[in-house]
Amino acid sequence: MTAMLENHIAWMKKEVVSLNARIEMIEAGKARFYSKHDNGPSVDTTDTILADNKELKAELEGLKEYDN
Repeated sequence: MTAMLENHIAWMKKEVVSLNARIEMIEAGKARFYSKHDNGPSVDTTDTILADNKELKAELEGLKEYDN
């Protein structure tokens, strides 16, 4: 059980690093995200993706296990 928890914490730390990188790329204007459904117009979803990444990062950082 301890190894499983350690692996989960390691994954959380890697995910936070990855989220940081994505957030920095978006904020620097180096990445844009678009959504297109049913041959409709492309919709810029960059702001939504950025907000989702920031929210997930805050959630991961806020978990008690991550602080140990």
